[in-house]
Amino acid sequence: IVVFQAFQAYTLSQKLDDMAAEAQELNRLPAVQLTAISVESLVDCEQCTTVDALISGAEKARINITKSAVLKVNDARSQELIDKYDIARLPAVIITGEIDKVTITGFTKVNDALISQTPPPYVLPTGKIRGLVSLTYVNVSSCKECPDLMGVVQQLRSQVKVEDVKVVDFISSDGNEIVKEFSMLRLPGILVSADVNEYPIAAQLAQVGSVKKDGFIALGAN
Repeated sequence: IVVFQAFQAYTLSQKLDDMAAEAQELNRLPAVQLTAISVESLVDCEQCTTVDALISGAEKARINITKSAVLKVNDARSQELIDKYDIARLPAVIITGEIDKVTITGFTKVNDALISQTPPPYVLPTGKIRGLVSLTYVNVSSCKECPDLMGVVQQLRSQVKVEDVKVVDFISSDGNEIVKEFSMLRLPGILVSADVNEYPIAAQLAQVGSVKKDGFIALGAN
């Protein structure tokens, strides 16, 4: 009986040790390595998502970053990572290691790494900026009853990153050329550059307006 009780006590102790080890493993933060690619040496874009913002977002996740590095986009190692993971949006953050235990908002698994899906505006590996929207407001100054669409311009500013707003009159040479080139049938109107397609609101704008050449969207007064 003594031997049996001792065996039971040993077995219970072993189970408790196993449970404690399992609980400790569950609570242990996944060990990962973080590599960031910055674009400061490639292009100057004040409104673009910064590499610091991407790193800060990753650091808020339940992870243990055991090693980190920030590379310039023109470094050889950066080019290797861009090619390996088919990275199209810069700056970028690459997380490797125990990623099967990690979920980070704004990151997508690509092969053996989690890659940041950098929100617009972002930079292509070629240096071209995507997601900076230009707005051209074609006004009809001679129409006193026509609505003022500057309120729409302000709404767009709250939904997308606007690089510049240009106001032209329909009767001006610039205004007339824009109306003809993009077949703007409803005036006053707003011509939204194709970069708006980087944002979720583009689908809604395409429904209320009309899609023109090169991805531009024309919004007209009703």
